[in-house]
Amino acid sequence: MSTPYHPQRPLHPNKVPDKSGSRAKVVPLDAGQREEPRRRGSGGGQPPRPPRTQRRPSHISSRRLITLGTVLTAVLVSLIVRGAQIQIGKAGTYAALAQQQWYTQRLSSPVRGEILDRSGETLALSVPAETLIAEPAQITDPQRVAQQLAPILQTSAEQLLPYFQDRTHKAVYLGAQARQLSEEQVRQIKALHIDGLDFVAEEKRDYPNHLLAADVLGFTDIDGRGLAGIESAYDTLLTGRAGQAMVAEDAAGNPLAHTQQQTVAPKSGENLRLTIDLSLQQKVESVLDQAVATYHPQDATAILADPQTGAILAMADRPAFDPNQPGKSPTNVRNDNLAIWSAFEPGSTFKMVTLAAALDTHAVTLNDTYFDKGYIVVQGRTIHDWNPKPRMMTVEQLFEQSSNPGFVWLQQKMGVQTLYRYIDRFGFGQRTGIDLPGEQSGQLFDPAHIQPVEAATTAFGQGISVTPIQQVMAACAIANGGLLLRPYVVADAIDPQTGQVTTLHARSVVRRVVSAQTAALVRQAMQGVVSDEHGTATAASIPGYSVAGKTGTAQVPNPNGRGYLPGNQYVLSFLGFAPASDPKVVLFLAVDRPQLAPGQLSGEVAAPLAKEILSYALPYLGVAPDQPSSATQRH
Repeated sequence: MSTPYHPQRPLHPNKVPDKSGSRAKVVPLDAGQREEPRRRGSGGGQPPRPPRTQRRPSHISSRRLITLGTVLTAVLVSLIVRGAQIQIGKAGTYAALAQQQWYTQRLSSPVRGEILDRSGETLALSVPAETLIAEPAQITDPQRVAQQLAPILQTSAEQLLPYFQDRTHKAVYLGAQARQLSEEQVRQIKALHIDGLDFVAEEKRDYPNHLLAADVLGFTDIDGRGLAGIESAYDTLLTGRAGQAMVAEDAAGNPLAHTQQQTVAPKSGENLRLTIDLSLQQKVESVLDQAVATYHPQDATAILADPQTGAILAMADRPAFDPNQPGKSPTNVRNDNLAIWSAFEPGSTFKMVTLAAALDTHAVTLNDTYFDKGYIVVQGRTIHDWNPKPRMMTVEQLFEQSSNPGFVWLQQKMGVQTLYRYIDRFGFGQRTGIDLPGEQSGQLFDPAHIQPVEAATTAFGQGISVTPIQQVMAACAIANGGLLLRPYVVADAIDPQTGQVTTLHARSVVRRVVSAQTAALVRQAMQGVVSDEHGTATAASIPGYSVAGKTGTAQVPNPNGRGYLPGNQYVLSFLGFAPASDPKVVLFLAVDRPQLAPGQLSGEVAAPLAKEILSYALPYLGVAPDQPSSATQRH
C-alpha cells in the first residue's frame, strides 16, 4: 500500500530528485523503518506535523436536552411576562420618566397685588423694570466692559469682571447691582453700545408716596417677598400663584414637534384695601415733621383710629424711611413700627384706666373729695405731686389737674387686685391682635407679688410699660361706651380679575371692659381736662367741637441701670377723642425726649400738636360741630 503524497512531507534523504522536471516518485518506507529526522542546516522546509488524533462524536443525553429546553422556555416566558408588566402595568410610570427627560418646567411670576388706601388711592404697586444680563462669549474685552459699567451700577470693576469671564454659561446675571435698574441707568448702559449685554423684563415694587405710611406698608426684597409691614403680614395674598408651562425640548433646548405644551396661567395677587386714609395720613405725618423740626426729639409717633370700629385711619413714626430704598435706612428704623412696637411708661394718660376702674367698682364717685397735700407717703417713700400746693379736690378735679397723690388714694380705695383686673380687661400686658407684624405686649408688675409702692406708681402710669396701640384701644373703649375692640389696618381683599371683594376685617368686639355709664363719666372727666381752665390740656381745645383728652409726662427709664435718665428727659403724650359728646376719632400722639425749655410740660407740647391733627380730621370726616364756636370752657 503506497503512502499518499503530502506537499510538506520531506523527500527521502537518499532519493535524488529527477532533474527532468517531472514529479519525483515517492518511495515508501519498509515496514518498521522510521524516517530519519532532518538535520539542522541541511535544507529548507518545516518539520513534520504530528499525526492528528481523530475525535469521536459526542452524544447529549435526552434528559439534558429536556432540562435545557425547560430552562430556555422559562427564561423566555419570564421575559414575556416582564415585558407585559413594563408595557402595561408600569406604562404610566415609565412614560412619566420619559416626559421628565423631554419636558422642561418653566415658571411665570404673577403680578403682585396693589395696596390701596380706604378710598382706592394707590399706596404700593408693582411696575416694570429692566435687569441687565451678559453673554460672556460675545464680550471680547471683559476688563474694559467691567470698568465702563462699574460707575453706572455703583459697584467696582473687580466685582463685575468674573461675570464677563464666565465661559460656562451662555448668559449670566450680574448680581443684585444689575437688577431692576432705573430708567437713567438703562439709558446710560444702552448708550455704551456694548455687544454681549442685554436686558430682561422684571417687576419691582414701587411706593409712589415714598415715606408716607412706610411703617404700615413695609417693603419687599428684590425678589418681591414681603419683609415688613403689610407686605410681610399679607405676603401670601399679595403674591398670588405662579404660572407654569411644561415644554418638550431636545437636548439642545429646541422645541420638539408634535408635542403638547401643558400650561397653567399665573394668578395675580389680591389687591388690599386698607383702613388708612391718605389725606389723614399726610396730615398726621406733617404734624410729626413739625414736631421733629421744633423739638428735635429722639422719635415721635401718632395713631388716629375710629373708636366705633377699631379701624386705624392713620399711623406714623418719625424717623421714617423710604420703602423704595429701605437699605439706605438703619435696620431699626425700617423694621420697628413704634406705634405697635415701642413700650414706654405712659405717665398720666394711664390715669384714664385707674379712674374707670374706681368708678366702675363704685369705690368713688366723681364728686367725692380728697385733700391733696402735694405728696403722699407709701411704705416709707414719699410720692410728690407736680403741683405741691395743698388743696381740696373732687375726684373729677384730681383727674383734670392730674394729681399723683390723688390717684394713689384711688388705688388704695379699690385695692390693687381690683386695679389689675381692670388693667387686664383694657388689654394691657397683652397684644391687641392688630394685623401687623412686630407687636409687643408691654410689661406690668405681677399682681400676686406687687409691693405697695409699685401698686401706687402703677395707678398714675409709672413703673409699667405699654404700647401706643394699647392706649388707643383703651381710649376707644371709653369713647364707644365700654367695648374693647380689635384694631385692624386691612379691610378688604379685591380680586384684580373679577373685582370680587372679600372682607378680611370688620368691627370685632373683644369684651366689655366697663359699663356704658362708667364710660360716660370718664368721657366727662376727660372733656374737663381740655375745657376747664385748670385742666392740663387746654391747648387741645378746638372752637366748635368738644374735645376729651389726657396728657402725659413720663420719665424715661435708664437703660443702663435702675432709676430714670437724669435731666429734662421725658416722653410727652396726648390721648383723647372728639367730639366728646359722640366720639368719631381717637388720637394718640407721643414725642420722645424733646428738647424743652425749662418747665415746659406735655400740655404745652403734645396738646397743641393734637389740636392741629383733630382740627383737620373732624371737618375732613364730615363731623359736624357739637357746640358754639365761642365755647371754650365746660360750664
